[in-house]
Amino acid sequence: MKLNADDFRDVAIRIVDNMVEQGIVKSCIDTDDDTEFTIQDIIVTELLDAHKEQILDLYKKHIFTDVDNAIINDAIEYGVLETDDYL
Repeated sequence: MKLNADDFRDVAIRIVDNMVEQGIVKSCIDTDDDTEFTIQDIIVTELLDAHKEQILDLYKKHIFTDVDNAIINDAIEYGVLETDDYL
């Protein structure tokens, strides 16, 4: 099964939700506290970083699906890939 950027985000959300349920992370619902979102971003970054080689392989295809493009763009946005990595 090929994961895409949305799958990574969904996994991060489920992990953080589980951490809130267990009391590891405080609930930030209806507050200005961005802790939950910060943790989600960290998890997405780590997932993308763990798949960096696969992301680079996607780029080398030179023919991108919308999903491939989303994964590559997210990897750049989260700082996992620098544009120099694939130019």
